[in-house]
Amino acid sequence: TIKPDQRAYLDTFLKRGGGIVVIHDAVCGTDPQWFKTIVGGAWEHRHSKWQEGEVGIYYLEKEHPITRGVSNFEFKDEIYYDLHLMPEARILASSFHSVFNIAPQMWVYEKGNYRAFVCLQGHEYASFNLPHFRALLLRGIAWAGKRDADLLVNKEELASLTYPEGGPTAPEK
Repeated sequence: TIKPDQRAYLDTFLKRGGGIVVIHDAVCGTDPQWFKTIVGGAWEHRHSKWQEGEVGIYYLEKEHPITRGVSNFEFKDEIYYDLHLMPEARILASSFHSVFNIAPQMWVYEKGNYRAFVCLQGHEYASFNLPHFRALLLRGIAWAGKRDADLLVNKEELASLTYPEGGPTAPEK
């Protein structure tokens, strides 16, 4: 929650071209109609929903610097759905609650001079130990900061994107 009297500080930072990264429940606040205009989407209490368990992440944007070269994968975490999204939010990856409910899980949003990157996963501590998940977050952080997306990613993390744990099997295996 960013209180109204603190929003001017964030606005100044973003107008200077600062980036913003939102991971997991940082998308939840007390003013979703305002926050969605800042990061492209927001959770609304008593409206939005969640589900824990095996989560499938399916990439829609294969050429974006954050998702370039990634493969779909499944892991134990949490999805959010029925969020408020801005039409300008560029959805990078989705998951599903049911065959009828496909929900964006990762997106980017550019407004004015700044960039926002949102990744809804991160509920499970173990998720951060997965090199492919870490690589996506690090790429998102670098991209939001207007840097080369691979700046913060190490060789192991980068190599894990094509054949991630929970994803397709490498041909040699």
